[in-house]
Amino acid sequence: MKHKVLKLVHILFTLIMLASLLVFASPVKAASNNLWVWGSNGNGQLGREPVLYLTEPVQAVGITGGKAIEAGRISTLVIKRDGTVWGFGYNGGGNLGDGTVTTIQPTPVQSIGLTSIVSIAEGNNFSLAVKSDGTVWGYGANPNNQIGNTSRSIASTPVQIIEISGAIAVSAGNLHSLVLKSDGTVWALGDNSNGQLGDGTYTTRLTPGQVPGLTGVVALGAKNLASLALKSDGTVWAWGSNTFGIHGNGELGSGKNSVIPVQVGGLTGVVAIALGQHHALALKPDGSVWAWGTNEVGLLGDGTNETRTSPVQVKGLSGIVAIDTTYLHSLALKSDGTVWAWGANDYGQLGPAVAAQYSATPIQVPGLSGVGAISTGTSHSIAIQSPDAPSTVGAAPAAGATNVPTNTAISWVAVPFANYDFQLSTNANFATLTANISNTSNTTYIPATPLAQNTTYYWRVRSRLMTLTSAWVTGTFTTVAPPAPAPTVTPAPVQPATPATVPPTPTPAPTITPPSIPEPASSTPWGTILTAIIAAVLAAALTAFFVRGRKGPVAK
Repeated sequence: MKHKVLKLVHILFTLIMLASLLVFASPVKAASNNLWVWGSNGNGQLGREPVLYLTEPVQAVGITGGKAIEAGRISTLVIKRDGTVWGFGYNGGGNLGDGTVTTIQPTPVQSIGLTSIVSIAEGNNFSLAVKSDGTVWGYGANPNNQIGNTSRSIASTPVQIIEISGAIAVSAGNLHSLVLKSDGTVWALGDNSNGQLGDGTYTTRLTPGQVPGLTGVVALGAKNLASLALKSDGTVWAWGSNTFGIHGNGELGSGKNSVIPVQVGGLTGVVAIALGQHHALALKPDGSVWAWGTNEVGLLGDGTNETRTSPVQVKGLSGIVAIDTTYLHSLALKSDGTVWAWGANDYGQLGPAVAAQYSATPIQVPGLSGVGAISTGTSHSIAIQSPDAPSTVGAAPAAGATNVPTNTAISWVAVPFANYDFQLSTNANFATLTANISNTSNTTYIPATPLAQNTTYYWRVRSRLMTLTSAWVTGTFTTVAPPAPAPTVTPAPVQPATPATVPPTPTPAPTITPPSIPEPASSTPWGTILTAIIAAVLAAALTAFFVRGRKGPVAK
């Protein structure tokens, strides 16, 4: 018996070891290295050991899984898919938030204490971040208290700007900060030497104050000594320095600054904005890009070097879905995932297709495809490729499935840290939608009401990481047909009943009265007498028995 037990234990141990080998031998897919960088790298802002510049896009080293980017002056910040923030490049102001103040940091380091980050911005050696709970955090250089640290000292780790809540986005200028709240209002703090805080004064603010008269704002831009805002009605508003015509109202000059927001003329229906050092960009729904301000080195992309005090269209661009600009160059992202660049190229920031020092019209950056987000630094450029698409392998219902219940759940395989856009239609081209859900974390759609019977449905889903989206993946199924109706049974015609023949009523027989019989005289029946005798005998016997029992046995 003992040997049998030992043999069983040996078998179990062997199975466990085999299972362990299978687990550890299973391949694990590494996180996607989707960050591409090019241009100036003298401070390690490309995430590589410092060299003067790289003209061709290369992958950043030591960082994976990026979902949002912010190229600063000479450093870079990345929000990873897990909501943490990582930075590399110049850190002389503590602007990478890792607790150190290091001149050059080419290896990515994590910003301490930042999790669940939804928005980041970088100014002149300082950084801002917004958490998903609406709090704002600042770190780095702080001469004008632009990070909310009233001591005006450097903060090498993030500190909360406690006067702000409900934030959804931030933007950083040279020494001032802008915060967009969920109610559409804008709040500002820091340097106000050119009216860039928009509060009607030139007074530096150590704590956030609301920009008067601005409501319904959906996007911000802050750069150098000016500020920009996009309203939900598609209008664009500017304030602060107007030395080079950033206000877009036909005026320019240092005497034309504005301490309150003014509307940029000639722009309506705008869906995105970007602010550079002395110029600005706007994106319209038709995919066209418009620019105004200084035009040195072809910054406005209109083929000239002429400064514009009102918006002009950037040449040769269509199908644009995102824009960014900074000091002396600009990037645009097309809906096909390609990247286009124009402006200065002294550090190869326009890519290898441009040999000259600048380009006054957009040129495609070679070697990049499937891009979902772009960002520009002083002289470097960054792009993030779109996230992986959800997998339909193992999705339900299976592709082409038939006889699917009308209350079926539609599911797909998740992408780490992603949200999803989902659409359901009875049209293959999704011209009309039965369901349209955006930015959901669910990987299953359950119809609120039953779907139509015997109908072919088309569904598609894509993953979303903040502004990045994957390609759509699709599926189709046909719902169950309604049950066949029961056959119609035609009843046989009903024949009228033949009335029954009623027999004639018989004549009643005559009543016969029997003769009276006299009752016999009363007498006692013999049965009754016999019963009485038997009862008496039994009673006597019982009595004698009991009497004898009391007296004891009879003497002989």
